[in-house]
Amino acid sequence: MKSLAPVVLSAAWVLASCSDDAISPGVTTDDLTPRFHVVPDVTLTGSGTATIDGVLSPGEWDGAGSVAFPATLPAEEGGGTTPAILYVMNDAANLYLAVVVRRVGAVTNPAFEFDDAHDGTFTEGDDGIGMSIGPYEVDFRDVFRTQEYGCPEWAWCGFSDVDHGGSTDGAGAGTVSGGFTYTELAHPLDSADDPFDFSLAPGDVIGFSLLLRLMTAGSTWPDGFGDTWFPGEAWNPAGYGHILVSAFDPLTKDDCRNGGWEAFRFKNQGQCIRFVETGSDRR
Repeated sequence: MKSLAPVVLSAAWVLASCSDDAISPGVTTDDLTPRFHVVPDVTLTGSGTATIDGVLSPGEWDGAGSVAFPATLPAEEGGGTTPAILYVMNDAANLYLAVVVRRVGAVTNPAFEFDDAHDGTFTEGDDGIGMSIGPYEVDFRDVFRTQEYGCPEWAWCGFSDVDHGGSTDGAGAGTVSGGFTYTELAHPLDSADDPFDFSLAPGDVIGFSLLLRLMTAGSTWPDGFGDTWFPGEAWNPAGYGHILVSAFDPLTKDDCRNGGWEAFRFKNQGQCIRFVETGSDRR
């Protein structure tokens, strides 16, 4: 399978990349405006299994890595920022991501770019996922980055996997409750959609960049849009955070019972229990 991938889920699905002579981070343009923002060094890892229903149930995300950040509000909503939190974890089968924003009654669109080679650049076939929640049904997308299929040579376009012979792998769900918007997403660590999806194993480190787009329903660009790149812009070589894929093993015999062995990719319950007792791994 492929290694990691990027994405930006927006209406246009086109994002211009930096050219070979692009300005480096920290260097200014002719008008002395910084080309890139200074971004924090963020590394997240965690273990657990989430039910993708848009509800962060008690204990469900306790094993996740998390980080808080300010999300930009649209000018039509007064501008400024609102608190947000990103959660990251995985089990033996899936990468799970959750974004919680203090905001209700509008459109919330989290989109994740994954840096395949972990080198801060777009790569042909890079993977990405995202979703929208708002006054319409939740829409989950599985996309890939490319400069083919009629994409302008100066851009990296994002197309749905299914539009080019692939499949939509993963799920997303969202809810609004108590003054907060909750979104949960899942994407397989190693799907069968090799040309378009990443392939990850415990110990792998991948880059990620989150575009959190908050929109005022029925409004237009730019006043109705609030965009936040976290940790930084996907086209910024220093803009990516890092996800460490955790090992995910059963700790007790109870973890193996009632079908639990399947989440750890054992062939049966007995094999899972023997792993707990002896450490012998025959997966």
